Amino acid sequence: MFATAPATVQRSVHYPVSREQVFRAWTTPEALKVWWRPGPYISSEVVIDLRPGGQYRISMIHPDGSHASISGTYLEVVAPERLVVTWVSEGGPRDDGTESLLTLEFFERGGSTELRLTHERLSIGTRDGFDAGWTGVLGKLAAHLLQPQGQSDRRIEPGRQRCGSIFSKTTSRRSRGWGSRIQRSSNRASPISTTLLECSTISSRGPRTWRAKG
Repeated sequence: MFATAPATVQRSVHYPVSREQVFRAWTTPEALKVWWRPGPYISSEVVIDLRPGGQYRISMIHPDGSHASISGTYLEVVAPERLVVTWVSEGGPRDDGTESLLTLEFFERGGSTELRLTHERLSIGTRDGFDAGWTGVLGKLAAHLLQPQGQSDRRIEPGRQRCGSIFSKTTSRRSRGWGSRIQRSSNRASPISTTLLECSTISSRGPRTWRAKG
C-alpha cells in the first residue's frame, strides 16, 4: 500500500502551438525522452501504453551514475484533451513511497494551447521539490515545442523561457479510450541545455510497439 498525502502543485502554462502538438509531446516516447530532463537527470528510456489501464515508465540517469524512475497507470486518456495518471517515484530525492495523481488538461486558445497541470496527493515533504521541479520541466517542454520541425533533437542554446502561473479550478472526470499503444524510446539524444525560468504565462492509432536505441 502506498501512503497518500494532501499537498498539491498546480500550474497553468500557455504554449504557442496546437494542443495536438502539446499532447503528442506528452504521449510519444521519442519526444518525451528529449524534453523530460528534471534537474540534472537525463531520460534513458520511456515506455508508454497509452490507454486507460495502460502503464508508463520513465527511466532516468543522474550525472553521478545513479538511477531513478517515474511510473504509473493511465486512468484517463482523452486525446488531445486530457490525461490522468498515477505517479510513483523510485530513486532520487522524491522517492518517499507515495503514490500521487497527475492531471493534465489541454485547452485550445486561439491557435495556442493552455496546459493545466494538477499534481495532487503529494507528501508535505516533497511538495516544494515538485513545485520547483515542474517549473523547470515545463520550461524544457516550452523549449522543445518552440524548436523548428525536425530540429527538436538538437541542443537548445541557453535562453530564458517564461513557464506558467499557478491556477485553481475544479475539474470533472471523464474516461474514453484512445486505443492501445505500447511505445518505447531508449535512443540517445543531445542533452537539452537551457537556462530557465520565470513563473509567468507565455503567449505569443491501434496497437504499436516502438523501441529506439542508440
